[in-house]
Amino acid sequence: TSYSDINNANTAPYMNREIYLKSGDEYTFAPSTGRSTENVFPYYNIEHGNEGTFMAIGWSGTWQSDIAFDGSVTTVTAKQQTFDTYLKTGERACTPLAAFVEYDGRNLDRSANLWRKWISECNMRKDQNGDIMQGGRGASVTGGEDTNKTGNQQTQIYQFNYLLDKGVDLNWWWIDAGWYIDGNTKTWIHVGNWTMDTDRFPNKLLSVSEACKNAGMKGGVILWFEPERNAFSLKDNEFDLYGAKKEWIVGYNGAKNTAVGPDDYHIFDLGNNEALFWMTDKIKTVLTEGNISIYREDFNNGWTLRIWNQINAAEPDRAGMIENGGVQGHLRLWDNILPLDNIEMIDSCASGGHRLELETMRRAVALHPTDYNYNDLTARHRASYGLACWFPFTGANTGFDNYHTFTDKYIMRSSFRQSIACQVNIEGFSEQRKQLLRDCISEWKSINGYFYDDIYELTDSNVSGNEWYAYSYINPDEQDGFALVFRHFGEYSPETQNIRLKGLNPNDTYEISFADADEVYTGTGTEFMSIGVPVTLNEKELDDGSDSDVIFIKRTGSAVLYGDTDENGEVNVTDALLALQGSVGKISLSDSQVTAADVDGDGKITVTDALLILQKAVAKIDAF
Repeated sequence: TSYSDINNANTAPYMNREIYLKSGDEYTFAPSTGRSTENVFPYYNIEHGNEGTFMAIGWSGTWQSDIAFDGSVTTVTAKQQTFDTYLKTGERACTPLAAFVEYDGRNLDRSANLWRKWISECNMRKDQNGDIMQGGRGASVTGGEDTNKTGNQQTQIYQFNYLLDKGVDLNWWWIDAGWYIDGNTKTWIHVGNWTMDTDRFPNKLLSVSEACKNAGMKGGVILWFEPERNAFSLKDNEFDLYGAKKEWIVGYNGAKNTAVGPDDYHIFDLGNNEALFWMTDKIKTVLTEGNISIYREDFNNGWTLRIWNQINAAEPDRAGMIENGGVQGHLRLWDNILPLDNIEMIDSCASGGHRLELETMRRAVALHPTDYNYNDLTARHRASYGLACWFPFTGANTGFDNYHTFTDKYIMRSSFRQSIACQVNIEGFSEQRKQLLRDCISEWKSINGYFYDDIYELTDSNVSGNEWYAYSYINPDEQDGFALVFRHFGEYSPETQNIRLKGLNPNDTYEISFADADEVYTGTGTEFMSIGVPVTLNEKELDDGSDSDVIFIKRTGSAVLYGDTDENGEVNVTDALLALQGSVGKISLSDSQVTAADVDGDGKITVTDALLILQKAVAKIDAF
């Protein structure tokens, strides 16, 4: 499994966590606050014998998984942690989703890429043409979140047009908290009315969306919501003013006019059908009137589990039902948003990565998967790889505080994922710095097509300042791709290392080039995977000595594809049948076909070759 987005001692967010089970071992995992991936991560790669099983849980509330090993059998269970209730007439309950994906062999690179393929092909939401979504660059208002609160329609349009005019290529424009009524007079925490502030946005963001399209953006506006938290005062008239009801707040006591949980952190009960319909209508109205492209949902309520537990204690014969209804209602909310013609995708934030379990990720992506120290780039490198092993599509921002007013190749490359949030204020940039930003975005565009391909970790898994870190993406069919290489800032971090590549065909020939260096190397896949590629990083892109480069990998010549008896470019059952027929004299094979079919290398075609080709065709073996 992996750690969650929260940084643990000596680790990075989403860094792999390995547990070796001994006889009698028992482990229990559950989220700590009611948000499904806070402190834990409900995705497991369970290796056993010469095979393995992936397990994933889909429950956006408090799930629990138990793993036990008795010396011969590993038992794995998953459930809603607390559920002991009866159902009233007309009620329905839902169980957590549990998914299992089995595979052969004990190769972590291969198993991770099998999982990624299953996620992208069988789970990720597709467009109307059946294609999975592609990445893009977005930007928040360059002055920071306060501009979203105090700015207006003209502010938004000016800011992204300024970036575009300076050659910063954008796809989306991110508007965060504060666009609603009271969003600029009260803190952003004061949510609940979900009514556009037409004093600041008289066209209800439609003008901003249209300006994005007119400026040539492929996407449009990303808009922030937080529907499950309500900050209305129970003593004021806000409920009546906006057509909501106090009874829609979890644990509301009409006699005392109180609700469970602290002010600003009451839970809006999406398990209540009337409340759900009200919220759905509110959100769909804003999204439709503003022609919003991406629905971004936050969930900043760390009190959720405590509120649920208090409700359960008060009604022990209905324990878990409020949570169960809320989880069902939340999924129904999303399932009503996704069909909107203008909606490209949902971005699940939840305080940065606190809701990324499988039910969520079948409907959404994570453009902002962690709130952990945005400027800890050493941790981000490892987190990028760790998260990509589970999800092919994720995003990253370019940093915070001083990184708002400064950027460099190291900072930008540390953000190279499917989506980049360019949180930079370039108005103070020199022309040289602006050109660097433009060049980095162009560089990202040149490699963005590989993020759904196979991923490989090329160095030791580490977050040390004295080590390098590198990982690559390789298209397994075309046999090209790239690698990101980072030299961390430590005093003892070497200037030169050999980076051994992975995922290449051993006998094919390749050309290796670099973004920052002039060297070009040619050789076979075997050479680059065993000896490696010499890389020197001494540019010191940051003052602390940190440096980076991009390795470009291109196949220049193809060797014999062993097992491809019919020479159609792939190994399948037909190749095994042809080899079998050739081995017993039923058909005659050409010299090149004989070479391809002789997979055991003994100089002749036999039944053994046919059997090996069949095993490769059905993925029983990885190589001959």
